[in-house]
Amino acid sequence: MIRNFLFGCLFFLLFTTLTIAQVNVVLPDTSIGSDQDLIVPIIVDTLDSYNVIALDFKLVYDSNLLTAEDTLLSNSLVKQFMFLQSNLSIPDTISFAGFGISGLTGGDTLIKILFHSTTNSGICPLTFSQFQFNEGEPTANITNGIVRVNLAPIPVELSSFVAEKHHNRIVLKWTTLSEKNNYGFFVQRAIRQNKTVPDAIETWQEIGFIEGKGTISERNDYQFVDNVENFSDCFLYYRLKQIDISASYKFSPVRQLYFAPTEFAVDQNYPNPFNSVTKIKFATPTEGKVKIQVYNVQGQKIFSVTEREKVTAGVHEITIDMKDFPAGVYFYEILFQGKKIFHQTNKMIYVK
Repeated sequence: MIRNFLFGCLFFLLFTTLTIAQVNVVLPDTSIGSDQDLIVPIIVDTLDSYNVIALDFKLVYDSNLLTAEDTLLSNSLVKQFMFLQSNLSIPDTISFAGFGISGLTGGDTLIKILFHSTTNSGICPLTFSQFQFNEGEPTANITNGIVRVNLAPIPVELSSFVAEKHHNRIVLKWTTLSEKNNYGFFVQRAIRQNKTVPDAIETWQEIGFIEGKGTISERNDYQFVDNVENFSDCFLYYRLKQIDISASYKFSPVRQLYFAPTEFAVDQNYPNPFNSVTKIKFATPTEGKVKIQVYNVQGQKIFSVTEREKVTAGVHEITIDMKDFPAGVYFYEILFQGKKIFHQTNKMIYVK
């Protein structure tokens, strides 16, 4: 009882924004005689362009002509779901629901339904009184005894989406070729603060909304401007959350831009004091050439770490290995030559 209650609550949450398709199909000819098994496959086209994590359908049939025996899961796509529930106990009705954490992939047999004919009176109408996916607009038809389900294209046909950097502004531009029930676009942004930490993307934030055109078959161009002052040494990510009037939504591809540091900076080497090996991190606002040299306390150059090495704008890290030198106090000097010339010297302590 508790499991069924929780299952029902989960499906209510998953399907409150779904499109419901009602269609009538016809089963194969039952005039072959009574006491015969009829297997009706439900086939779905490829789901790879969708994120189908849940489906729910109710099938109504004439119990004077047929009885529903079973839902056949062998070699079916729904076996990918974590939870499945079917109900054949109600006369004239088959109910089925399933959901999972990750979306269904591929295309072929969604599920098979096993009927048993009780008469030889001819054909039997089969009605999907409810057919829901968490994405797309499902429709169904029957050909040669096979029910084929199609998930219609998303309501908005997005042909392009670009992000351009103009000084302290990001200009997002996108184009649609057609729209159906389009409520609009939420613009979302995420930030990765440090180039050397590839997975540290912060939570997506909604930074604006652009109203859609409803239903229209003409091309439309959209634009959104994001003011991005005070961003430095970070990646910015942008995407669109297109939402229709029924609250169904789909995300656009993600666009990425990098903001270089705004000024030259050198961090203290780490660790410091160090034993043999230490690291130096420095930031360059433009591309240029960098020269790093190490001196002893007498001001004598003992070796060069880099010699006019070309670097791009961004944050860089180099390693210094002092194992061939005696312990003591040393100085590292960084000279950067780009659009401007920068110079800085820091002290480091080598211990053994």
